[in-house]
Amino acid sequence: MNTSDRPADRLEVHNASVNEEVAMAGGCAQVHLPSGRTCHLPHGHEDSCAFIPPTIRHDGETAAAR
Repeated sequence: MNTSDRPADRLEVHNASVNEEVAMAGGCAQVHLPSGRTCHLPHGHEDSCAFIPPTIRHDGETAAAR
């Protein structure tokens, strides 16, 4: 990972279509705005995003368990 790939250096983190928590953990973090689902694949993945419901965090824990 070069310095421009560090999560803190990702300018898109400040975009409404990016989940900041997932992005800071190194995930793609692209949000499908109509459904609220977030892609949790690694940042820069090659294939299409794999969106999961917003109630499941990147570590598999549900939001209610927080």
